[in-house]
Amino acid sequence: MKKYPGLVACTLLIAGVLIGREVHPPDFLTFCVLVGCFCVTLVSLIKNWDIAWRVAAACCIVTLGIFRYNLLASNMPANHISHFNHVRQESTVYGVLANEPDLRPDRTYLTVRCDSIRLKSGTLETSGLLLVKIDRFDDRFNYADRISVEGVPRPPVERRNFHGFDYKRYLMLKKIASCIHPNHWQRIKVLEHGTGSPMLSKVVIPLRGYILDLFGKQILGSERYLIAGFLIGETRFIPRQIYERFKDTGTLHLLAVSGSNVALVTGTVMLLFRLAGLPRRLLFALSLVVIVIFCQLSFNQPSVIRASLMIGLVLVGRIVYRKGSLVNIVAVAALLILLYDPLMLFDIGFQLSFVAAFSLVYFLKHMLPRHRWRSRWKRWVLDYGLMIVLSSVVVQLMVAPILAYYFGRIPLISFLSNLVVIPISSIAVVLSLLLVILAPIPFLSDVIAVGTQFFLHMSIRAVDFFASLPLVKLSLSPPDLSTIIFYYCTLFALFSVMRSRRNVRYLLAILLAWGSIASWRSVVADWRSGPTVTFLDLGQRSGLHVHIPPDFDLIATNADSGEGFDQVNQIILPYLIGEGVGSADIWEQCAPSDSEISEAVGVEAADLLPPDTGFVRVGSIYRVEMAKSSQGIEIMEVLLDGKLMIWLSRWAHLDLLDTNDVRNLEILALPYPGTDALRFIDKLKLLAPKRLIVFNRPMDENHADLDFLDKEIGEFGIAVFDVSRSGAVQFDIRSAKIEVKTAITVD
Repeated sequence: MKKYPGLVACTLLIAGVLIGREVHPPDFLTFCVLVGCFCVTLVSLIKNWDIAWRVAAACCIVTLGIFRYNLLASNMPANHISHFNHVRQESTVYGVLANEPDLRPDRTYLTVRCDSIRLKSGTLETSGLLLVKIDRFDDRFNYADRISVEGVPRPPVERRNFHGFDYKRYLMLKKIASCIHPNHWQRIKVLEHGTGSPMLSKVVIPLRGYILDLFGKQILGSERYLIAGFLIGETRFIPRQIYERFKDTGTLHLLAVSGSNVALVTGTVMLLFRLAGLPRRLLFALSLVVIVIFCQLSFNQPSVIRASLMIGLVLVGRIVYRKGSLVNIVAVAALLILLYDPLMLFDIGFQLSFVAAFSLVYFLKHMLPRHRWRSRWKRWVLDYGLMIVLSSVVVQLMVAPILAYYFGRIPLISFLSNLVVIPISSIAVVLSLLLVILAPIPFLSDVIAVGTQFFLHMSIRAVDFFASLPLVKLSLSPPDLSTIIFYYCTLFALFSVMRSRRNVRYLLAILLAWGSIASWRSVVADWRSGPTVTFLDLGQRSGLHVHIPPDFDLIATNADSGEGFDQVNQIILPYLIGEGVGSADIWEQCAPSDSEISEAVGVEAADLLPPDTGFVRVGSIYRVEMAKSSQGIEIMEVLLDGKLMIWLSRWAHLDLLDTNDVRNLEILALPYPGTDALRFIDKLKLLAPKRLIVFNRPMDENHADLDFLDKEIGEFGIAVFDVSRSGAVQFDIRSAKIEVKTAITVD
């Protein structure tokens, strides 16, 4: 604690935030405990009670974390905009743009800080952030404009499929709890321009516009968008193909304005100030101002805030002639950010940024060898090369569990790609900054622009080369929390062994414990696991996954993989990776369904498929049979552990089922019923399934109402699951019972 007090304090605050996420005590009680712990800490310090003040200080920091989290995340004001999400009536919301509009080629996002809302009953004051989506590129708006939005406030869309992207959680981390999607762009009006802080509206936003315009004029092709990402983190217009290649090769951190980019900008500016002959303290003070402006230019990204705070703390120490530990500086930077916004702890960018920074300052300095026998320039070149290689290895090892947990994949060649791309991109960053500063000088700016263009082009070529190599990335199932903890314990134990061989016993103990727990957990998992049937929520499309242990998987879907939203890559593949499925045995197309009832045409006999396809397990308790037409699968019957599941592409297919042949029907899956569904209700009652799944939710959510089904079949004890309400539904089928899990918790 004496060596790294900042690290200890940050760890305790994180513990408090995590506890506050699970428990929600009254704020007044938490505040009283916080004040009490603080008073005990002061008294113990005055009395010189060493153990007492340490324990009281630890309790004080943990309680502070609980208090701050609940104060920010759990307590919404009575007039918060989120309370109007379920009013479901046309409203007019008034507010000020909280940041610069997010402009995309085909849509625009506005974040509005609300101040009032007009309903049919009158106008009310309100607060909180509102996200507005416009289905077109719309550049009418600027930061701090006061606007009005007409539409229906709704809560953010929840994660509707297992292991998918949780958009609601993503917005909650940004303190956005309500959304409006107007049906026409003209329903959004600008009432007043430029009502925000002069710093942003008069300095930061014009400067960002100047930089982007300059790059647009001086840099050609896709490189103009790439350098905007390198320098100020503007990644919205980078071609998707280039962006994905940076992601696959493990160099995406360069587009997020990493700490190295902040250091390059700060170092270049300080060098220019020093060449101008500024005094030492004035140089540091002006550098602090540049850091603040640069942080605002880069959208206050977690990596930028972290690096800016670290460099700022170092500069402040230099001003007052103090030198601090880099580990403590990283920890204090994280501590300050979490005190201001504890929700940042759950932000992926925050986690990646600080884990990478901590790994560099904690491990790297002990791994660099000494080369005092070499000449100065050879020692500098060797140390620089080793630093890039070792830092890439260390960072990759430290962030690998986070990447696997959130994205289900790990870049495998980042050790090599960073070794080449980082030096090239660093030169491009320095040249781009010089281009911004020296733009008024015609000939010199043209020369710098040519050099910048060259190094940007080389960066793209290098990334393309590494992306073309085999085994660029590894896709795997997201690890659980215990595996991540053991992984980090093993890394720290391995590092301690590198420092002292006497610590090898700690490494062996951790590896033995990890192996023992993993073995017993796999035994228990195999004992508890059973076949599963999962109905994915694909909107107007359908998707079904049948899993039979140990390694049989069937995917039947007509998912959309066109130029719009790619359901295969955005929904199905993340789900399969999360379930630990490497590949499905067969990929079939379900027949497209709509709300209209139509007669079955061209349905073939439900013959058993050949055993070598993997569908039919002859002589076992597992069986899969299908009836297909030219449109795809029309009927699917799945028998798992003696339990029967039937999937139908149309309600009309109910007439094809013989109640004498279909007995003990556990699960029946049907598309959303149309206007003629009532004439099949009697047949549904005769089949008497224990559970009814309704998929293909309608386009108009106002018509997603299955009350008539509850009225018709409720008395027969048939449980109805509607994917429009519950999201994906998974049935874990075992010999004794069926466990049901939904992607969304339905009240």
